[in-house]
Amino acid sequence: MGMVQDFRFALRMLLKNKGVTIVATIALALGIGVNATVFTLVNAVLIKGLPVENPDEIVFLRSRNQVEGSERGLSYPDLRDWREQNQSFQGLAAYGNRTVNLSDDREVPERAAVGRVTANTFSLLNQPVLLGRGFAPGEDGPGAEHVAIIGHGIWQSRYGGDEAVVGQTLRLDDAPYTIIGVMPRGMEFPNNNDLWIPLDPEENQERRGARTFATVGRLRPGVSIEEAETELTSITARLAAEYPETNEGIDARVISTQDFYNGGPIRMIFLSLMGAVSFVLLIACANVANLLLSQAVHRSRETAVRTAMGASRWRIIRQLLIESFGLSAIGAALGLLIAVVGVRLFDAAVADVGKPYWIDFSMDLTVYVYLLVVAFGTTVLFGLAPALHTSRTDINTHLKEGSQASMGGVRAGRLGGVLVVGQLTLTVVLLAGAGLMIRSFMEMRSVDLGVGTQDVAIVSVTLPDTRYPEASDRLRFQERITDELGSMAGVDAFAVASAVPAGGTNSRSLELEGRDLGEGPDGPPSPRMVAITPDYFKAFEVPIMRGRLFTRADGGAGADVAIVNQRFVAMFFPDEDALGKRLRLGGSESPWLQIVGVSLDIRYGSLQELAPDPVVFVPYKAEPAFTASLVARGSISSEALLEAMRRAVQRVDPTLPTFNAATLAAQMQESTWPYRVFGSLFTILAAVGLILSSVGVFGVTAYAVSQRTREIGMRMALGAVSNDVLWLITRQGVRYLAISLTLGLIASAGVTRVLGSLMFRIGTTDPITFMTIPLVLSLVTIAACVLPAQRAAMIDPMRALRAE
Repeated sequence: MGMVQDFRFALRMLLKNKGVTIVATIALALGIGVNATVFTLVNAVLIKGLPVENPDEIVFLRSRNQVEGSERGLSYPDLRDWREQNQSFQGLAAYGNRTVNLSDDREVPERAAVGRVTANTFSLLNQPVLLGRGFAPGEDGPGAEHVAIIGHGIWQSRYGGDEAVVGQTLRLDDAPYTIIGVMPRGMEFPNNNDLWIPLDPEENQERRGARTFATVGRLRPGVSIEEAETELTSITARLAAEYPETNEGIDARVISTQDFYNGGPIRMIFLSLMGAVSFVLLIACANVANLLLSQAVHRSRETAVRTAMGASRWRIIRQLLIESFGLSAIGAALGLLIAVVGVRLFDAAVADVGKPYWIDFSMDLTVYVYLLVVAFGTTVLFGLAPALHTSRTDINTHLKEGSQASMGGVRAGRLGGVLVVGQLTLTVVLLAGAGLMIRSFMEMRSVDLGVGTQDVAIVSVTLPDTRYPEASDRLRFQERITDELGSMAGVDAFAVASAVPAGGTNSRSLELEGRDLGEGPDGPPSPRMVAITPDYFKAFEVPIMRGRLFTRADGGAGADVAIVNQRFVAMFFPDEDALGKRLRLGGSESPWLQIVGVSLDIRYGSLQELAPDPVVFVPYKAEPAFTASLVARGSISSEALLEAMRRAVQRVDPTLPTFNAATLAAQMQESTWPYRVFGSLFTILAAVGLILSSVGVFGVTAYAVSQRTREIGMRMALGAVSNDVLWLITRQGVRYLAISLTLGLIASAGVTRVLGSLMFRIGTTDPITFMTIPLVLSLVTIAACVLPAQRAAMIDPMRALRAE
């Protein structure tokens, strides 16, 4: 019965103190809401795992070079030996990925991610098909019929969910495959695959030294990863003795599913986010504890009366904790709504960046249990200190008429100060993390590609070797697509190339006529090579610094020429004229190329690289690529340019799908999404922490003013002016600020080291970030002190002296 009365009394007190209840609820809702949001993300990425039967038994295997310390896949001969000689696994399966042109007689062609898997892969995963059948033993062997299993997405989008699809034929890179099955929704192993075909090793993949295949296995019940790795290490030792030329120094590594998918930076990002939201929750709890401490002093007389009437100390503590739990419950309910919205916004932000198929950002039982634990935990965090403080009320002191309960107020003020220092210290760490992420994003955005990005439209195509086996076939495609678009109204420049800026491109070994380049620490010089048509530089508005552009004749017989960038000249011709010099790429069978031009630097490699790579441009006629990028700049909109290029490709070859259709600016935006999305998250968390901390400073300062009303009145009556009172009140906040900045910056220097792998061209002690933090926090803290201080400066001395 007493518990029911306590709940009723707690409800009345929450309603009576509406101001405190509203502020505390908002603080808790923010703290719990962002905490539940990030935990939902962590649960989806780091806890749930693959949606397969007994996921803890699924592991991934690699071969490891003990001398170099590098890891690679397995060769097919090694896989056979590992299968036959191990006792730790129920089975081993190999897989590979490729992207192909998918076409049939029903819809327009499209690009599809194909998984090449051994016939036992889906039985190993205990994955049944939705329709038809899985791969049968032997269908991954030489001479087997071409069969395919399609994913649920293609079944719905391309075949309208037609159950008669089994037995129909589709074409992959123009080769016919018979559909034998359909996978259920949500099955896209290993990495967002659209369909699957048997893995039939090509001739060069049958070599024991060709370690190209990823491998998955299922452990036998009771076998640990360490035991399995030990057994495979003994097998690799026997193979090294038997095949020393290819296997010496090679051993095995067995990796859990979590480490395979979520090792490295992604784990660090989510754990860092979890740490950040924990800081926000602690700041919120400290904020609410301060509010309750301020209220506790004003309720001291009420507590004294209840104690005098027989209430035990435990009863008082229980009563106050019930009130605290009421605040937590309301805050958790509102926090749940914040989490639902936050998770949906995050899911939308990463929807188009290829998140792994098995990640489902949804709230499940684990999240709800976590939310319940947080609600109880916050009750203790912010409720226990005020409850203990209030329960120690001295009856005689507080029942005396006119008592100020000064000792209780002093104790509450000191404890409140400690909580404010804790809030501000945690906020400094949050600001440091957010500042580093923002600086990294700004640095990445400021990287100069060497070309204009806004008005350049890019569309990619892949020419399958079944239809375009010869260089002359690919060259005819380039000539036809150039004729289609080169003269189109609104297109100012059109080019075809093997690569676009920041898109990556292959490197080739380099020889310079009459020069011995030797080998550097990373091997012989290997500049990047890009094959381009004559209008490539015009499309990107990149001027030639010296020499000339390519012509249509370049790349033909007797016209073996090249254009190099400034970085190439700086590296290989620093003190002489590069024009007219000759180079050779890719070995002695390649022709000598005469340098006819020098271009500005354009970045093709990683944006992390401090300087652009040396690049050699060759005529597209000499090196027509299987995967080509169509580049256009025009006076019409980018959307119109992209659509015109798509239609032109269909007119030239109706079987070819287009992909990566976007402006270069949009492609760059997509490539920087981790910094944009996670940087925004860190910034939001830091902003929430800063707001809560400023409210905490305001509350403690306002409480100090209320407790020192008589003192302020006496000072003003004795001649103190407004500025004296302003400084009297503000200096407390300044003292808290100085202590917090000292502790926070020391803590930040250590904590932010975990973000080192995520930084882009800045260190974890970036001076700009650590100079900005004190400025921002000082402005916010002083602003939070000013309003209560101004109110104190306007106190009427006579009223203050009469105040109790």
